Amino acid sequence: MGPGAVLSISSQVAFGHVGNSVAVPALQARGLPVLAVPTLVSSNHPGLGRPFGFEVTAMQLGSLFDALYERGALDDCAAVITGYFVSAEQVMAVARFLRRLRAGAHAPHVMVDAILGYDDKGLFVPEAVAKAIRDELRPLASAIKANRFELQWLTGHDVTDAATATVAARQLGAQEVLVSSVPTGSSRIGNLLVTATSADIVDTRKLAGVPKGTGDLLTALWVAARLSGLAEQAALADASQRLATVIAASRRGPTLVLDPLFAAKDPCP
Repeated sequence: MGPGAVLSISSQVAFGHVGNSVAVPALQARGLPVLAVPTLVSSNHPGLGRPFGFEVTAMQLGSLFDALYERGALDDCAAVITGYFVSAEQVMAVARFLRRLRAGAHAPHVMVDAILGYDDKGLFVPEAVAKAIRDELRPLASAIKANRFELQWLTGHDVTDAATATVAARQLGAQEVLVSSVPTGSSRIGNLLVTATSADIVDTRKLAGVPKGTGDLLTALWVAARLSGLAEQAALADASQRLATVIAASRRGPTLVLDPLFAAKDPCP
């Protein structure tokens, strides 16, 4: 991949850093132009209290995509990130648009962040959304990001460590699969990168008091690293290190603190 604009399709919150509200600043901190299309506009993540918000309908998403396409806003689109969805109809609208983009002269890299749920909560999106991501978006993905629970749900394979995660990840059929929250030992978890020929992991201590949004942030940091020209393994190390600096600055707080990303001052070339 080379540098260019990123189209990020996910939720947007007024308070906090999840979805597009963390992906956009993370990408911009690396000097990347971002086109942010919301699937949901909300006051805050539910973890911070009862939110108020509204869904962007599938028809509205389609109209937004058409307008961006017709205005040439996506002519230099190097990557697309898909994240949180409210409805299966939204997923279908995005899949149709991705097929349209892929048919063009310069097909973008597509990162599908399969946001489905957590170990402690199970699915937090409707099952129809999870199935649509698996059946409609997964086949269009250049890369897929999933946590341990999501990888298990997508593949039907038990994921208990790096070895079982590697086997499951290769069932998804993407060129690159980034798996977070992989158990690596007592009180340790890691970010695992799986390709057809390799599997690399960066692990760390499992920490308490980490605000929501780290998965969304890891996805954006990974895409930025790849757009900067880093190979897969180097991109894993780069994204994991940047994520660690944010987590260190954010523990015990209500939301992620993104200041370390802007302090780095190292835009993509």
